[in-house]
Amino acid sequence: MAVDFIPSKRGGKLLADDQNYLYMKVNVRSDRVNWKCLEFRRENCPARARTGVKNTDELHIYSASPHNHTSSIAKVDFLRAENAAMERAKANVSLPPRVILGDITNQLASQGHALPKTSNAFVQTLQR
Repeated sequence: MAVDFIPSKRGGKLLADDQNYLYMKVNVRSDRVNWKCLEFRRENCPARARTGVKNTDELHIYSASPHNHTSSIAKVDFLRAENAAMERAKANVSLPPRVILGDITNQLASQGHALPKTSNAFVQTLQR
């Protein structure tokens, strides 16, 4: 099963599986990392995942019940695009945030998604 790690806003990592469900890290043990669905509180989702300590091992879903909500492809695509924009802003400090915003908006539009934040909020995030 394909595993993708996306940087979170607070410096950690989010786990995205091949069905575009997001998981947040719960705890790290000596031989594994336990994750729970990001929609745990909002949707009361019981789904869990387990990876090896190095986070490169095979993803293993160990929940007895599946997710009780639909996956959020748009949210995963936006988080990936937002992180790419942050890296681009760090690399090119002189590049205006509105240029990066336009590129991200075009990228998301080509995938059939809209920008979930207001453009001013996104520009402020890039400026910080």
